[in-house]
Amino acid sequence: YGIGMFGQLSNQFFLRSCLFYLGKSAGQRSKINHACSGNILIVRYYYCHQRNSKIRRQNYTFRNIMIGNMTNNVFICAMKAVFKVILIYLAIQLPVTLIIGVIPFVRLLHFDYQESILPVLFSILVIDSLTLIYLWKAGYIGKERHTWSFVSVGWLAFAVLITFPAIFLSDCLLSHLTWLPDIMEQEFERIQSYWFGIILITLIGPVFEEILFRGAITKLLLKQYAPPKAIVISALLFGIIHGNPVQIIGAGLIGLLLAWTYYKTASLIPCIIIHVINNSTSVFLTKTYPEADYLKDIMPKSVYYILLALFLALLIGAYWGLKKQSSPVTWKQE
Repeated sequence: YGIGMFGQLSNQFFLRSCLFYLGKSAGQRSKINHACSGNILIVRYYYCHQRNSKIRRQNYTFRNIMIGNMTNNVFICAMKAVFKVILIYLAIQLPVTLIIGVIPFVRLLHFDYQESILPVLFSILVIDSLTLIYLWKAGYIGKERHTWSFVSVGWLAFAVLITFPAIFLSDCLLSHLTWLPDIMEQEFERIQSYWFGIILITLIGPVFEEILFRGAITKLLLKQYAPPKAIVISALLFGIIHGNPVQIIGAGLIGLLLAWTYYKTASLIPCIIIHVINNSTSVFLTKTYPEADYLKDIMPKSVYYILLALFLALLIGAYWGLKKQSSPVTWKQE
């Protein structure tokens, strides 16, 4: 039984020719059932009589070629679908940013960045809204009940409690990577100087990003790859899309937790809670301790290391405790 994905008629002809040759050389009666859907060709080959070792080896080799071909093509198709979503999101940004955030100031020859941040914030809101409309119309946003389920009290408590250890450990790692530039630091400070900017960072942004990255991208990856691979790829994309070197690490680490939580629950609600707490904590610390770069700057060293050990143990314990809990949906298509 072999499954292969082919994009050209020549490949399909080659497949049929190989099967015909195998059947004829063995003097067998064969039955070939094939179904074509797009570029997917499913072929079933049944032995009827002679089953000598030579033919079995030929069929085994042929089957492995077909399965290998299928795996490579599934990888390509899955990544195409993921990058299609990302490219559409980026494509929406350009015209909206030009129309709302740039052109009015070019026409007026007025470049006060502190004032221009408001149109930029509004353009972000429009970009998020248009992207969500596309994801909904294109069927990327799941309408299943479990997608918007609160799961259970235990998972909601987990989402609240596990976020703080994740923030702490991420901050600890970044404190040793001080050479990474933070090219968006001043922009974030300006955004947080407006109440609308704070709402955008702490509420609107997390909801939008979870629908885009977990509800669409991570879901696509989980349906085609083994969970560890899907989670890592999702986290890397989540970090890279932020476009800020220091955030590639920070957002990537939080992205691991978010993708793993989505994999285990198949729900966006716990992911949104984690994301909201993460961003809200960041805004709170920035506003409360404007001179501090890292958490170790706002507490005694002994307290810092005690919390580090405690949070690390808590994260490891939570992972092992929930590792064997099955997801409510079957992700990877076999």
